[in-house]
This record gives sequence, C-alpha cells and structure tokens, in this order.
Amino acid sequence: TYNPAFFQWLRKQAQQGIGVLVIGGCTTTSCVRVSSTRIAGQLEEQGLSMKVVVDLNLCGARQENFEHTAHYDPVLVGI
Repeated sequence: TYNPAFFQWLRKQAQQGIGVLVIGGCTTTSCVRVSSTRIAGQLEEQGLSMKVVVDLNLCGARQENFEHTAHYDPVLVGI
C-alpha cells in the first residue's frame, strides 16, 4: 500500500468508474486486513469512491496457520 504507482493506478481506475477493488492474499489476520483497511482509508482521504472487498475465497489461510493473535498486534488492534 506504500507504492505510489499503485495509488496512481487505483486513482485512474476510480476515475474511469471502477467501483470495487477485490483483494485476496495469504492470510486474513495481517496482510489482507491491514492492506484493505489502509487502502480504503487512503481512498477516502483522496475523495475517491471505491468499495474495498476482501474475498475470502482468494485468501490462502490454512487452519494450521490460524492463531488467535490479532489482539496483540498494535496495527490490527487499531482497526
């Protein structure tokens, strides 16, 4: 989410009428949750209207990787 080229591209998509950004990734507890929340916040800050959706079918979290640790992560606690 810190890549300026990503937001230039995303801004162009929003200006062309694309209304939804679908996100998937490795795990839902860190990468996807933090990234989707930050992207949505930056879209709002820039006054761009685009819905950010996390599709759990596109996330590769496995049961053995799932740990109840989100409440210890200072970034996730703030979400």
